[in-house]
Amino acid sequence: MALRDLERYDAIAATLHQAEQVQAQACQLHARAAHLAAEAFATEARVAAERVVTLAERSAAVASQLAAERRAELEQLATALDLERLLAERRRQEEVEAARAAEAERAGRLSGALAEASEALQSGRIEEARALAGYVTSEDPDNAELASLIIMIAQREMAVKTIAADEALWAVRRDLRRTPAEAVARLETVDVDGLPSSLAAQVFGEWARAASRLCRERGIAEPLRYAPDPGRGAIVARDASRGEYVVVTALGMGPAWAVGTVIGERQVRRARPLR
Repeated sequence: MALRDLERYDAIAATLHQAEQVQAQACQLHARAAHLAAEAFATEARVAAERVVTLAERSAAVASQLAAERRAELEQLATALDLERLLAERRRQEEVEAARAAEAERAGRLSGALAEASEALQSGRIEEARALAGYVTSEDPDNAELASLIIMIAQREMAVKTIAADEALWAVRRDLRRTPAEAVARLETVDVDGLPSSLAAQVFGEWARAASRLCRERGIAEPLRYAPDPGRGAIVARDASRGEYVVVTALGMGPAWAVGTVIGERQVRRARPLR
């Protein structure tokens, strides 16, 4: 009921505003018509202008009276109502509605992102699906659909990694046994992070054997194998010109272990002879 009273207050205020606008326009029209009446040469023009002056005066008077009445009504209503409290309550309700609308918009946006991520995953666009899932995670980390999607993405990524590792092993065992440089290069591209331990061990074993053949082929003396974790490692050898150990090849060690990179003494001490 109080808010209905506030609606009534708003309606009266709107009428007051309209009456004030009409009054202002009538005054402007009166001024222009009075000027035309004073400057007119022809009698007809002067009479017409004077008629407009009269109409403008009447309109201004009616608007002024209406504005005064509405102003008095507003003052009386404001006295009867707890206006500040009502205005505060309306602002609160508007804020609640705005928050509800924002939440609905956010939910729709996140739902759309999840749908796009699912579609991207089904189409094999894993990077796009991961990016969309990351966006949803930043907005709503507790989303139930998101948890399921992240599991699916991880499973698909693992399937892709496993297939790539199997294909690399097959290529090395079938086509690249007599070309150790190509075999090493092919296995270096395998992403071993998170692979099943048995498959990672196979990749590592084939890579180490190919690297051993590569070192013999190139005449690299006393190469060492550094393997800090299962399935990852590097083959290092002493550079004759610099006297330092450098990377010959690396598997799963990241960009810091690029071929030719100098290796510190700590890693060298932990390395073992490559068989």
